[in-house]
Amino acid sequence: MSWRLPPALRFNMIKVRPNFCGGNALYFPFPKKDAVATLEALAGPSEAARGRALQQGGAVNSASLRGGGEESFIEGNVEDGGKRFRPTLFAEGDRLTALCTCEGVQPCRHAVALSRHWARIPESRYRVTGGWKNLLERLAPRKPYAIAREGEPTLVHYLYIRESEGAFSELSISWRVHKPRGNSLGRGRSHSAFRLLEGEVARLGVSDRRVLGRAVAFSPSGGTDRLPIDLPSGEISSLLGALSLCDHVRWEATSERVIFEPVPAIVHISAKEAGKDIKLSCTLSTPDGRELKGEKRVLSSASPWLLHGGVLREVYGAADGLALATLMDRGVMIPEADLPSFFSNAVSALDSWGVIFDTDFSGALKTGASLSPVPKLYLSEEGGKLVAFLSFNYGDFEVNAENPDPVLVIETGGGRVSLKRDLQEEFAAVKELLDAGLTLTEPGRFEAAGDTALDFLRFGASGLGPGWELFGREELTKHRVTATPLHLRVKLSAGIDWLDLNVEGYGGEESATFASIARALEGGSRYVKLEGGGYAPIPEEWVETLTPLSAGLKVREGVARLPAYRAEVVKGFIEQAKESEVEDSHRWESLVSVLADPEKAGDYPLPKGLSCKLRPYQERGYRWLRFLGERGLGGILADDMGLGKTVQTLALLLDIKERGEGGPNLVVAPTSVVPNWEAEVRSHAPSLTHLRYHGVDRAELRDELEKYDLVVTSYAILRRDAEHLAKVDWCYIILDEAQTIKNGATKTARAARSLSARRRLSLTGTPLENHLGELWSQFRFLMPELLGSERKFAERYLKPISQGDAEAANGLRERVGPFILRRLKPEVAPELPPRIDNVLLSDLGEKQWELYRALLAAGRERVFKTVEEKGFSRSRGCLLDVLTRLRQVCCHPALLPGGVGAGVSSAKFDQFTQFVSEVLEEGHRILVYSQFVEVLKLMHGWFEGEGISHLGLDGRTTNREDVVGRFQEDESVRAFLVSLKAGGTGLNLTAADYVILFDPWWNPAVEEQAIDRAHRIGRERAVFSYKMIAAGTVEEKIQALQQKKRKMTEGFLPTGEGWGGALEEADLEELFKL
Repeated sequence: MSWRLPPALRFNMIKVRPNFCGGNALYFPFPKKDAVATLEALAGPSEAARGRALQQGGAVNSASLRGGGEESFIEGNVEDGGKRFRPTLFAEGDRLTALCTCEGVQPCRHAVALSRHWARIPESRYRVTGGWKNLLERLAPRKPYAIAREGEPTLVHYLYIRESEGAFSELSISWRVHKPRGNSLGRGRSHSAFRLLEGEVARLGVSDRRVLGRAVAFSPSGGTDRLPIDLPSGEISSLLGALSLCDHVRWEATSERVIFEPVPAIVHISAKEAGKDIKLSCTLSTPDGRELKGEKRVLSSASPWLLHGGVLREVYGAADGLALATLMDRGVMIPEADLPSFFSNAVSALDSWGVIFDTDFSGALKTGASLSPVPKLYLSEEGGKLVAFLSFNYGDFEVNAENPDPVLVIETGGGRVSLKRDLQEEFAAVKELLDAGLTLTEPGRFEAAGDTALDFLRFGASGLGPGWELFGREELTKHRVTATPLHLRVKLSAGIDWLDLNVEGYGGEESATFASIARALEGGSRYVKLEGGGYAPIPEEWVETLTPLSAGLKVREGVARLPAYRAEVVKGFIEQAKESEVEDSHRWESLVSVLADPEKAGDYPLPKGLSCKLRPYQERGYRWLRFLGERGLGGILADDMGLGKTVQTLALLLDIKERGEGGPNLVVAPTSVVPNWEAEVRSHAPSLTHLRYHGVDRAELRDELEKYDLVVTSYAILRRDAEHLAKVDWCYIILDEAQTIKNGATKTARAARSLSARRRLSLTGTPLENHLGELWSQFRFLMPELLGSERKFAERYLKPISQGDAEAANGLRERVGPFILRRLKPEVAPELPPRIDNVLLSDLGEKQWELYRALLAAGRERVFKTVEEKGFSRSRGCLLDVLTRLRQVCCHPALLPGGVGAGVSSAKFDQFTQFVSEVLEEGHRILVYSQFVEVLKLMHGWFEGEGISHLGLDGRTTNREDVVGRFQEDESVRAFLVSLKAGGTGLNLTAADYVILFDPWWNPAVEEQAIDRAHRIGRERAVFSYKMIAAGTVEEKIQALQQKKRKMTEGFLPTGEGWGGALEEADLEELFKL
C-alpha cells in the first residue's frame, strides 16, 4: 500500500552524494523521523502502539538498506507471536510504500516496528564499499534489458490483452518464475503475487516489489490466474510506470518483450456540422504533432494507456478510457439545444484538461453588445435566517447568479445572439457580499443569521458600492433593526444584605425586558430583542462594562435580586443608564464607597470585652470586618503573617456578642493552631465562652455546640464530622489558614462549603500559593455567586489570563479586590525589626557529586520516557519520586533507600553543623526546618552528641502546645527542629532569631510562612533567615523556578503580591540539565 507525501517531504528516488571522508554514502530518500511519523499515522493508534512495542521488545532482528540507484529499499525480519514476517519499505517519487508478508491491513505493525528500528541505525552503516571500480560500476546507466543469469530463478511479468469490439480492451497481468537455459527462459512456473513477496522464490528488484505490492493491494489473494488491471486513475499510472522499470516484462501471447514509450499520446478533438447539430470525433498524436495512425487499443478504463504499433504509452488529456475509446470509434453528437452549454462550458473545460481542438468555433454564433452587469439583491427570510438571492441585469436581460454559463445564447428577432458575461465584475459583486458578512451557501444564494444578519442590514447593505439594487427589506419581519441604540432606565431598592435591580430598555418607541437584555449581554450579542419583534443595537461601551457583569443574572418578573457582594453589577447598570432611581441612596452609596476603599468602613466602636489594645491598622481591619458582616458579605483577611489576624477576628466576635446577635461561631484551623486560638481567647477575649471540639470523645460534645460563643476545631475533624457540624446554624464560619481549601475538589473544601452559616470569613497570609484557581475555591466558600461555577471561572478568567489577557486580569482584580484586605509588615508595622534573608550555597563533595549525576541521568531517562508514554499530567508521581531522590542526595546521601548512599558524606550537612556551632556560640537561638524527618533525626543525633539542648516537632508529636511553650519560655533550649509540613503554619516561635531552611520547597509561600513563625508582632530583635542550597543541583533550579513563577499571579492581591505556580512540562528540560 502506498501514500502520497506532502510536497515538503518529496524527494528523488535515491540520492548519492560525495563523502570526502572515504566512500560514497547511499541514503534512503525519506527523512527517518518523517517516514516513521507517516507510517504510524496511517497505521492508526492501536497498530502503531503494537509496532512500537515490537520494536522496543527487540522483535526486529534484522534491518538493511539494499540495492542501488532506483533499486533501493529497506527490508527486515520481525518476530511476532512465534512467526517471522518480512516487511519492506521503499519509495516511489512522492510516495512511501510499505509491504509485508502478513495478512493485515497495510501499513501494519511490522512495518512500523521496522521503520522505528531503522531510524535508530546511524546513516554511516549505509555505504557503498569495494573501492572505486565498484563505485563507478554502480553509477553506470542501466542496460535497456537485463539478461537473466543461467539457472538463476528469474521473475517475468506477463501482460495479456483481452480483445473486444471497438478501440477498448482489458489488460491483465500474471507472473512466472523461470530458470533460463541458454537463450531460452524455459516453461516457468506460475506464482501468486503474495507468494512471490512472502518467500524467496526469485530475486526481486524494488520495481518488482512495487508491482507485486499493488497487485496484493487490489487482489489480496494475488492468485496465479490473470489479474485484471482495474484500478483508480492514479494507481494505474503508478503500476504501469513501475512495471516499465522492471527487468523482465513480456506479452503472454507472444513472449515478446513489452516496450514502454515514455512520450505520451495527446488527444485531439474536431467538430463538423451535421444539420443544426454538431458531431465531435477524436484522433491521437505525439506531442510534436505526428498523428498516430493505424490500429490503436485503449487498455484501461481509468487513466488510459494506449497500445499502438506494439508500444505502450500513457494518454494525456483523458481521464476515462471508455469515453476515449467511444470517441475514437464513432464520435458523439451534440444536439442543437445543448449548443449554448457546450460553447459556454465544455470548450473551455476540455481546453484546461489538455485536449487540443482542431476546429475554430468563433463563428458559430453572432456576438451581442458588450454590457456591464448591474447587481440586484432580493432579501427574504427562511426560519430564523436572512436569505439573499443575487442576480445581474445585462441591459434588458436579467441573469441569475446561479447560472454557471459564461456565455448565454439568447434568441432574438435577428436570430441567436451570444452574450458573454463579465465574470470578473460578477465575482467582485459576490466578494462585496462576502465582505459585508453574508455566507455563500450555494451559487447565487447567500445567508446570515443572528448578529451577523443584523450587522448586514445595519452596516453591510448601506456599504455596498454604487449601482446596487435591494428588494424585499420592507417585508422583513424577524430582521428589523432600530436606527438608535438601546438606552436604559434603572430602579434599585436595597435591604440589609440584598439588592433588587430593575432594568428597562428602550429602542426607539419599543421596549425590551430586563430578561432579554441580560440574556443578550451574557450571550455576547450585539443586539437586544424588542417586545415588538425587532432589535435594538447594544452600545459598544456596554460590551466591556455590562457584558461581564451579566453572567449568571437570574431575572424574575423584571427584577434581579442580588447579594450585596454583587454591588458591582448594580453599579455598572446605573452608570450606563440614562435614568436611575435609587431607594435608600445612603445605604447604597456607603456600600459602594467601602468596597472601593476599606478605610471608609466607618467609625465602629471597639467591643468593651477586648482586653488588649489594637494597633491602628488592626482597628481598621476590625471595622472592615464589621462592615462586611452587617451586609452579609464574606471576605478574606489576608494580612501578612504575624500582624494579628486572630485578634482582629476576636474583636469582631466580641462585638457580635455585645450587640446581642449571639449564636455560635465556628473556627476551623490546622491541628497545630487550635491551642493557639484557645490561648488567644483566654488572653484577649475572656468573655467569649469557647469549646475545643476535638479528640476521640468529641461525640459527647455535639449537643453542647450551640451553647458556646466560639467552637474551635481542626480541618481533620471538619472532614470527619461535616454531617454533624452542618446541623448547627452558625453565625460565623471562620477558616484559619484558609489556603487549606485551595483545591475546591478536596473533601475538606466540600465539607467547608456544606456548612450552614449567616456569614463566612477566611484568614490566610497566603491567599494565593500556586495558581488563580485557588481564588475560585476560596470565594466558592465565601460567596458562591461571585465568581460563578468553576467552568465559567476558567472560561472567563483562568484561561484568558494564562494567555496574557490584560482585560480579563483587570476584570478579576476588580471583582475580588473589594473582598480581600491585605497589609504587609513594612506598611503597618515599621517598628518591627527587619527580617534579613540569606542564601548559603554548598558545593557537593566528589563522591556525592558522582552519586548525584548518576541519579540525575537515570531519573531523566525515566521521567522523559514516562511523559512520552503517559503524558505529563499522568507522570507526576514518577516525576516527584525522581525529584525526591535528587533532593535527598543533596541533603544527605544517607537518606537514599536501599543503602545506595551509605558511606558518602554530605557537604551541606557538614556546612550546617559548622554554621550552627558558630551561631550558638554567639548566643542566638535557632529554628531549623526540613521536609525530611530523616534529616531531622540526623540533626537530633548531632545535637545530642554535642550536648546542645534542643526540641523537635513533626507529624508524630502529640503534645505540640507543651513543646512550643517550652521553647518559647526556656532559654536553655537553644534549637527547635521542625518538620515543614507539621510546623510551618499557625505557630508563634518568636524566641528564635535565626531560621534555617535546610532544604528548599517548590512553593515560596510555604517557606515564607515558616520564616514568619519567628518574625511576628512583638519582636525586639531582627530575624535572620538562611536557605541552604546545593549549588548546581535541582535545589538551585527550584529557586530559579520560584522567581520565574512568582510573576504569574502578581496583581491579584491588593498589595500587588503573587506566588509561584505549579511545576509544568516546560520546566523539565531545565530541571534535569547538568
